[in-house]
Amino acid sequence: MEENGSQKEGDPSFTRLRHEVAVEVARFLDRLPPDAGPQDFDSLKPAVEDFAASLFGEARPDEERLTYASPGHFARDYAILLLFNRLHLPAFRAVPVERRALFLPHCLQDRRRCAAEEFPMFTRCVGCGACKIAPLLDLARSFGYRPDLTFVVGGGSVIPGIIAKNDVEAVLGLACFSELASYLEYYRHGGHLLPSQMILLTRWGCRNTDFDLEHAREVLESAGGKPRG
Repeated sequence: MEENGSQKEGDPSFTRLRHEVAVEVARFLDRLPPDAGPQDFDSLKPAVEDFAASLFGEARPDEERLTYASPGHFARDYAILLLFNRLHLPAFRAVPVERRALFLPHCLQDRRRCAAEEFPMFTRCVGCGACKIAPLLDLARSFGYRPDLTFVVGGGSVIPGIIAKNDVEAVLGLACFSELASYLEYYRHGGHLLPSQMILLTRWGCRNTDFDLEHAREVLESAGGKPRG
């Protein structure tokens, strides 16, 4: 990854690093007990952080940056996300795709040109093509994800309310690492966390955020199923 933090979808340096981290973290995950599950996330998280740091360097997050400040910074967050996904994967795969909700961040939208439908707690993409949401939705729908269970939201705080009002048994989310942490923190305080899988933003902030579509495809494929048609 470039040291100046700049990265774009298809950037060879970012793609290479992401695959290197995934391959190395797989070694760690292969050593997990067969019965490891979401309840073990907190106890395993420090070990996967240390493992990533031993291979890619210490995390050096820079709060002023909206992209990853160093390979070690990315490796830590991505390793934790891979751990989270691995622990939830068996339960997530057991949920039919028709019962899975897809949550996307509003910061991906081009607010000047966005034609999304407005609802009280979310917006819904209509495929206008003004941002990168439409290609991701096309990909998700090719795997069988329902358009009516796709929500573009302003933050994780609205997710429990949306889940309560819809026929949802599992959650697929695209978010920055801090939103993933907030999502977990909410459910640590008495909530019930549905089986979940996460896709990591590569650039965050209030606007002009970004993600790697190939990473999204890998998560969709690992969660079970093949593109239709």
